[in-house]
Amino acid sequence: MRKIDARGRVTLPARQRKLAGIEPGDEVECFAADGQLIITKSSLDSSAVTPISEIPDYLLRTEYKGLLASITQAIGVKSVSRQALVVAIKQGLPYATVELMRTAYRITQIQTASMLGISVSTLNRRRLAGWFTPTESKRLFKLLLLHHAAVAMMMGDHQEALAWVEKPLDVLDKRTPVECIQQGHLDVLDLIGRIRYGVFS
Repeated sequence: MRKIDARGRVTLPARQRKLAGIEPGDEVECFAADGQLIITKSSLDSSAVTPISEIPDYLLRTEYKGLLASITQAIGVKSVSRQALVVAIKQGLPYATVELMRTAYRITQIQTASMLGISVSTLNRRRLAGWFTPTESKRLFKLLLLHHAAVAMMMGDHQEALAWVEKPLDVLDKRTPVECIQQGHLDVLDLIGRIRYGVFS
């Protein structure tokens, strides 16, 4: 039996840390689900992840309200606002949100796990727990935002949008738009904004 000290700290047993692949110095994330506190090793390098609050303002314009409304409905947030999404993502998005991504990208469970940068077994654990970690939630939201932005750029053509997000681009250093998002970079969202609104450097 472990006790939490006055500062909210607790020592994790070495055997359990080893089974979870957590080493000294690793970054971990905590989230609550079904009355349990779950501690998991961060699945991304947080230094490479742009905070959700830094998403360009043009991506929160009227034409993106449909996506934001879908996400907020899935996560049970009443207000369609940047602040509401920031809070929800920091708390961890519910598993139901991933169905939006699977529908948008028309992908399998294996492909879904790959896009989120986690294993299929981890995806199954998230399904059972009902929630994603904050780091996974950031990536999930950005992948949804990328798809919606690409569809808008292609004037509603979903097939063209899906082809574009999987295409290596010179302007992105031969990376695909999806790879940019997976690596935590928002260059591609800025590119879409410049293409759509005629802002070129």
